[in-house]
Amino acid sequence: MRLVALTAVVAAAFALPMCAPPVKIGALERHPVLDTLGIPPLDDVTLTPVFTTGFENDSDLAGFYVTPQSAMTRHEVRAGDTHAGARAHVGWLTGVTGTEPVDGPNHRGYPTIQLQRRPVRACTTPCLIEFWARLDNVELKRGEWFSLATFSSDPSNQWSRVVTVNVGWEGWLHLFHVPVQGSGDWELQRTDVPFPQGRWVRITTWLDLDPAHGAAAVWQDGVLVSAARVQGGDGSLDQMHFGLYAPPSLTRGSVANDDISVLHATETGR
Repeated sequence: MRLVALTAVVAAAFALPMCAPPVKIGALERHPVLDTLGIPPLDDVTLTPVFTTGFENDSDLAGFYVTPQSAMTRHEVRAGDTHAGARAHVGWLTGVTGTEPVDGPNHRGYPTIQLQRRPVRACTTPCLIEFWARLDNVELKRGEWFSLATFSSDPSNQWSRVVTVNVGWEGWLHLFHVPVQGSGDWELQRTDVPFPQGRWVRITTWLDLDPAHGAAAVWQDGVLVSAARVQGGDGSLDQMHFGLYAPPSLTRGSVANDDISVLHATETGR
């Protein structure tokens, strides 16, 4: 298997071509809570691509911050075993214990996607973000978690307000930092839909960071699993990351990511 090392590329930030093909979003389950939160059906919105990558081109991530490699956490763009195309991003824990030298204490192995550093700037919310993830050999003990996505309305290096999509030790996918930072209080949360390992999973997130009526929802393979209100946003999705993000107590496991799409959602008729 050929390996392609992931490095920070200092170049002009990636801009989506005007002739880029439309992104197809699969069916998403409806539930009355979505109406309560003001999240419309996909049939009632127009989705405009803001950023897409399948990790096929190094230039996709040009100019974005990439977490450094460490003895405990490694990551790279790898050829083979993808959801689609030739390459995917993979992060893994080596089994070595200790303290992460940079960006600790949590394990971090990922490239960021910093929309605010691109000429077209951030995604004005609501936005729909879809990506594919595959977990392997992750064994979570009570209190541990594995974060699959982090979304931030803060364009600075502080990432002071985030919303995350996590798998907890209980084994199900959920939103966190909702409705406020550090909280996990949902309007809907499925606890009977386990998050599988050893296969690719489609994860779709609706994110509205409007300061007056923010909301978020997450679907796992099209099944609605978590929905919540969001406070403290400013109406803009500036940056995000996927890949490996886990507590320092975890020493084993890997995550692969592929086919990330960030789309601006406009309700029909507005």
